[in-house]
Amino acid sequence: MKKKLALGISLSLLFIYLSFFKLDFKSLFAGDIAGGFFGNPRLDVKGIIEALKIAQYIYMIAIVLLIYLGWWIRAWRWQIFISPVAKVKARPAFSALMIGYLGNTVLPLRIGEFMRAFVVSKHTKAPMSTALATVVIERVLDVMMLLLALGFSIIFFPNIPDWLRTGGYSTFIMFGLLTVFLLLLFFQRQRAMKLAEFFLGILPQKIKNKTLEMIGSFAEGLEIFRRSEHYLLVLIWTVVMWGLYIFIIRVSFNLLNLLDPAHPEIYNAPLTACLVMLTITSLGIAIPSAPGAVGTYHGITLLGMSLFNIPGDIAMSYALLMHVSNFIPMIIIGGYCMMREGIKLTDMSKMAQKAEDPIP
Repeated sequence: MKKKLALGISLSLLFIYLSFFKLDFKSLFAGDIAGGFFGNPRLDVKGIIEALKIAQYIYMIAIVLLIYLGWWIRAWRWQIFISPVAKVKARPAFSALMIGYLGNTVLPLRIGEFMRAFVVSKHTKAPMSTALATVVIERVLDVMMLLLALGFSIIFFPNIPDWLRTGGYSTFIMFGLLTVFLLLLFFQRQRAMKLAEFFLGILPQKIKNKTLEMIGSFAEGLEIFRRSEHYLLVLIWTVVMWGLYIFIIRVSFNLLNLLDPAHPEIYNAPLTACLVMLTITSLGIAIPSAPGAVGTYHGITLLGMSLFNIPGDIAMSYALLMHVSNFIPMIIIGGYCMMREGIKLTDMSKMAQKAEDPIP
């Protein structure tokens, strides 16, 4: 865990540096180390402070409330996912969700997903592996929605970076293969397991067996879809939730008056701008980072804003405000839920260590 934490912190520091400075190779080759690394700033700290002074903080309150609503919608949707194997009330589902978010925020390895399953297993008779399988299914569905947003971004936004466009096409291919396997796993589980066993044959036996075990647990989470009445409910909550995410981005543009004609790229196509920013920031959060996505979130947001020719000082101010709006309430509510459930940070650390231990 220490190595992965060190990697995350290193990447965060790299993103922070690249957000504020440009490397000057001529100065480096000339022997001017300080000038090469810090002589060519991208951002003006005074400009960031001035932008924060004129921000419309009333919209920040609205954003926090909308994000809070989004967490409840996600909890309600998860109730549907886990209902075939356990009946979970809304409050424990919400607590588990927020503890999971806190775990993902302060610890590496996505330990929050394990904590989320652990809390639910405390309140029900469902095995932790089965609860975890429903979390994985939920994440797969969210990846599908993210890919849909990425697809619309690629189609409707001509200035999308080549690396993101190429990555998007590659992701679509992988997504297609994953979809075929999931369908096979749902309708022909034995054949899917044999196929997985064949392709995993190149791995060491212990890793192969553990992976097959995980796929089997994942297949259990698919059982929800054998009850047809859940299809519509899951679809409705998913569309509502992602529609809310887009609306949050739309509201956030008002923080620094980005919907003004002075910013024509956003003013003329606000929906496209929302999709692009939602896609880029969602992909950026997945990058390993220091706790709280410090640095990586800001750097990725800065990149996204640069596509719309937003000045760096304003873009960084926007990133700071959105980071606070997302992560501070998450940490406070997650911490409260963790105390209410009697869970300590040491419990999270032990689970992180257990998740990282070599396969027996």
